[in-house]
Amino acid sequence: MVTTSSSPSLSSSLPSVDLEKNAAGVITARDDDFPSTSPISMRGIWKEAVGLLELPEEVDLDASFSSSGGGSTSVLPEGEEQCRNGPVVMTDSPEQITYELPNDETSQPSLIFEPLKEAPEGYPKLNFRPFLLRTWFLTGVCILCLIAMGCILLVDREAESTNRIFCTSDINQRLAWEYGPMFVSTSTKLLWNSVFGALSRTIPFFSLARTAPGRKGLGGSAFWLLSFLHRRWYFWITGLLRWILLVILPLLKSAFIIAQPYNRGDVCQGFYVSHPVALALAALYFILAAIAASLLIRLYGRSTGLKWDPVSIADKLALFHGSNVLPDFDIMEGLPKIGRMEALRKRVYRIGYWSVSLQPADSYNDGLFRCHGEQNPYIWYGIAREGKFPLSSSTDIHTRNSPYRKATLANPYRSFHPRLMPVGFLMWLLLLLAFLVFLFIASRHPMTLSIPSATATLVFRAILTNVITILSSVWTVADFTYRATQPFAGMCNPAPAGENIFLHYSSDLPGVVTWNALKNRHYKVAYFSMLSLFMQSVAPAIGGTLFTITAVDKTTSIVGPSAPWKVAIMAAILIICLFSVFFAWPSPKRRLPHRISDISDLLILCHASNLLRDPALCVQRRNDTKEHLYSKLFLAEYLYQFGRYTGTDRATHVGFDIQTRNRMGQPHVRWIEPQKGFSIGGWLGQGWTLRKRNTGRRYHELVGS
Repeated sequence: MVTTSSSPSLSSSLPSVDLEKNAAGVITARDDDFPSTSPISMRGIWKEAVGLLELPEEVDLDASFSSSGGGSTSVLPEGEEQCRNGPVVMTDSPEQITYELPNDETSQPSLIFEPLKEAPEGYPKLNFRPFLLRTWFLTGVCILCLIAMGCILLVDREAESTNRIFCTSDINQRLAWEYGPMFVSTSTKLLWNSVFGALSRTIPFFSLARTAPGRKGLGGSAFWLLSFLHRRWYFWITGLLRWILLVILPLLKSAFIIAQPYNRGDVCQGFYVSHPVALALAALYFILAAIAASLLIRLYGRSTGLKWDPVSIADKLALFHGSNVLPDFDIMEGLPKIGRMEALRKRVYRIGYWSVSLQPADSYNDGLFRCHGEQNPYIWYGIAREGKFPLSSSTDIHTRNSPYRKATLANPYRSFHPRLMPVGFLMWLLLLLAFLVFLFIASRHPMTLSIPSATATLVFRAILTNVITILSSVWTVADFTYRATQPFAGMCNPAPAGENIFLHYSSDLPGVVTWNALKNRHYKVAYFSMLSLFMQSVAPAIGGTLFTITAVDKTTSIVGPSAPWKVAIMAAILIICLFSVFFAWPSPKRRLPHRISDISDLLILCHASNLLRDPALCVQRRNDTKEHLYSKLFLAEYLYQFGRYTGTDRATHVGFDIQTRNRMGQPHVRWIEPQKGFSIGGWLGQGWTLRKRNTGRRYHELVGS
């Protein structure tokens, strides 16, 4: 450490600047001592001071001024807590050491962002969308739903001519009649879940790409509740309607065609076709076809503003490299979800091409992001909003008396907790055990019950299928949890991009995610994705056809197991579920500060990171593709870690960043040791927290040293 005392010769050689200590004890220059038209910048003062001190070259690169007490000025190595707006050195290699520009308005250029309505000449059009949302695919979905409706009505009409009972001895026809409806139901459910999964990650971009005036936020999801909170009424209605229909669909399919008991000596096996259920199914598929048609009309010709599908963390962050929206997330870290949405509700963002220019009066010509080129103005692609960069301190959510800032300091650092989660889990466990007992009793021998066949069908087919659906929903949540948290689990220790920011499990189709996880040796992700797919497809098909129902008369029915092997498989499935739930409980390395449901939630974890300022994320050349982005990040050989880090604003944040070490060996990102303990309320997709529930620790305590 090099220390020099203040001297008259030094002070007389420097410009007339009044230095004082701020609240943190760091020497700063009072802004009111600079004339408004003064060309002097803090960067110039820094260079002149280093030259007058005649410090060695390595100190010139590695040091910044900080108060050491006693009226002296010391040069501290990088890694110490310094001035909030001071220069920062991020890497330990002399060839790679760079300075982060001070984050104040006196030294940064004023960049003006102006949106371009059309793609500049030579640049690609921004109309990419996932194949699940393309016109030909939505048209195919609509046609398939109409075909399914027509087949149901045709079967119902043919059954009318045979007294509603089909009889066949062919083994292939028997399998088709018995399992066909349930597999069609499962295929329909998986198809629509995949379509709305693609829609959920694309909805914000459809909104951001609109050139019409109106609110364009960074939040949004096809999940009906979040769409309601974001006031996306069309997607809220269609999402809610789709969810209700897919819950009812397996129940109706299980009661549509009912197999009668069959023995080896029988000539044929009979299948009863229910007329009311057929009409209900036809209406359901007609509504699904109408939803597909409405999506087709709604999305036809609309631009997404995308060059490629942003499925990974790296894809999303590349849209914000050089953007002017990052300061909006400065105080979002301490707010709950509702507070974050309210704080950003007045913001109007846009994705597309921008003309970014430097104000003529600005004397700083190096630019903030050199990878964008030296042309003024230059073409920039990403998510931004009109106006200057940096933002004025009078912005509503950044003012000192802002209600959002007060809420940040007053509220604990919350996370999303499902209501009644402990009670819900205990009910699920009791339901599973009760189902096992019921299966053991009901499968021993046929039962003659004094109930109509319609009631028996409701209890032993529809309700039983609904119970299996409820039991399988836990594995849908487990699958979603492990897919979404795997990139952050890959940042528990410093790891390359292939273990975290390149992963895209959340957007993979069912079955594909299992294969990708196996290739990456993420065995838990593979296991729970496979179990979730099995519980959504095979389990309802077996459970929905587990019992046969024979009407003796109008008030009596005989109920019995259709086959012993079905009972054995169903019991094995339930036992696997019972033991797997304890392995499915997320480990501490999957705990996150909050649920990540949209882009804004992700940006809160990295808005002040060095990663967002790194040239490797720059994809501004007209021919840049996804492969260029991934290649640059791969060749950079960065390691990424989740924890507590010092951002480019010199404040402490919780999130992830590039892991480096300074010359003193101190890590840039410090791992936060999670609270240990068992909490039923902590398990929901990305719902694990960095603290114990109800401890009341505030956010500034969490990020403090």
